[in-house]
Amino acid sequence: MPVFNTIFFIILFSTLFFFLFDSCLSLKNLKFKKELVPEDVFNFFGKEKIEKAQKYHRVTTSFSVFQSVFSLLLFLSLWLGGFFSWLYEFVSTYEFSFYVEALVYVGAFSFLMFLFSLPFGLWSTFKIEESFGFNKTTLKTYFLDILKGMLLGVLLGAPVFCALLFFFEKFSTSAWIYASVFFILFSLLMTYLAPSYIMPLFNKFSPLEEGELKSKIENLAKKCSFPLAGLFVIDGSKRSSKANAFFTGFGKNKRIALFDTLIEKQSSEELEAILAHEIGHYQLKHIHKMIVISFLSTVAMFFIMNKFLFSEELYTAFGINGAKPLYCGFIFFSFLFKPLSWVTGLLSTLLSRKHEFEADAYAKKHSNGKSLVSALLKLSKENLSHMTPDPLYVFFNYSHPPVLERIKKLEE
Repeated sequence: MPVFNTIFFIILFSTLFFFLFDSCLSLKNLKFKKELVPEDVFNFFGKEKIEKAQKYHRVTTSFSVFQSVFSLLLFLSLWLGGFFSWLYEFVSTYEFSFYVEALVYVGAFSFLMFLFSLPFGLWSTFKIEESFGFNKTTLKTYFLDILKGMLLGVLLGAPVFCALLFFFEKFSTSAWIYASVFFILFSLLMTYLAPSYIMPLFNKFSPLEEGELKSKIENLAKKCSFPLAGLFVIDGSKRSSKANAFFTGFGKNKRIALFDTLIEKQSSEELEAILAHEIGHYQLKHIHKMIVISFLSTVAMFFIMNKFLFSEELYTAFGINGAKPLYCGFIFFSFLFKPLSWVTGLLSTLLSRKHEFEADAYAKKHSNGKSLVSALLKLSKENLSHMTPDPLYVFFNYSHPPVLERIKKLEE
C-alpha cells in the first residue's frame, strides 16, 4: 500500500478512535450526583433542571457520534470508490481555464458535502434543539442563512481561494510566505469589516436604548478606559433562546453586542458584570494574544502545506495519476492536516481557559463579583450547561472553564 494511503487510513481510524474516547468522557459524568454540586447551586438549579441538562448533553453527544461515524463511512466510500479522481477527470474534460476548473471542482465537492450534512443540521436544529426549548428559528430563516452563507462563500471565498492557488502555482517552494501574509491581511480586513457589513446580513443590530443599563455600561467603559464605538442589541431570539454577549471589531469599529435574550434574563448589575468580563479580555490583551496564535497557526499550516502540495504521492493516494492539480491538493491536505489542527486547537483551549479566569478576576475588580456569579449561574441554567463534566474532557474540549470552577475562583 502506498505511503499516503497508509497515512490516511491511520488518520481516519485514529480520528474515529479519539472521537469515540472523547465522547465516552463526555458521557462519563452524566449520571446525577448531588454531592458534586454545592448546596446553594443545587437549590438554584433544582434537580429537574440539572437532569434536563444531563439529558441534553447525552442526546447531543450521541447525535455527534452518529454524525461522525457517518462522515467517516462517507469519506471512505468517496475515497475508495474513486470519486475524487472521477470528479477531476469529469471537470478537466471541459477544458476550462485553470482557475475556473478549480472553482468548479471545489464548488462541486463543497456542495456535495453540504447536501450530506443538511439532514444532520435540520435534525439538530428542528428536532434536538427544539425539543429542549432552544430553537426559535423557522425553516425560512434557516435556509436564508444557508443561502447568504453560500453567496458570501462565492463573493469572498472564491477570490481568496484563487489568490492562494496563484501563490502556490507561481512561487512554488516559497508560496507559504506569500499565502500566509495574504491570508493574515485578509483576516484582519474581515475582522474590521464584519461588524458593520457581514454580521448585519444575519442579525439585526439595534443601538441600545437610553436608560439605566446603557448608563451603567458607558460608565463602566469610561472607568476601564475602554474606547467604545457602539452598544448594540442583537435579535438572537430570532434563532435561539440561548443567551450571549460578545465584543467584536477593532480600531474605531469596536462594538459590544448583547443578545436580546440576555437582556431579558439578566439584571442591569449582572449585565454590567458580564460586560466587565468582556472588557477584561480586551484590556488584558487576550484578544491580541489569540489573534497572534491564530496567525502563527496559519503560517504553520501553509508551511506544512507547501511540503505536501507538490508531492505526487498525495494525488496518487486519491487516484489521480500523472497530474498534480493544486486545487485537489488543497482538499486532500485538509484531511491530512486535521490531527495537527487538533494540537493547535488544544493549545488555544488551554490558553482560553486561563484567559477566562483572568477576565473574571478583572470583572470582579471593576464591577460586582456577586453579580457575575449570579449571571454565570443564570446563563448555565438557561443554556443547560453540564455542571460536572469529566476533567479530561474539559482539558481536551472546553474553551471556558466549567461554571463551578469559575464560581469557586470568584468566591476565593
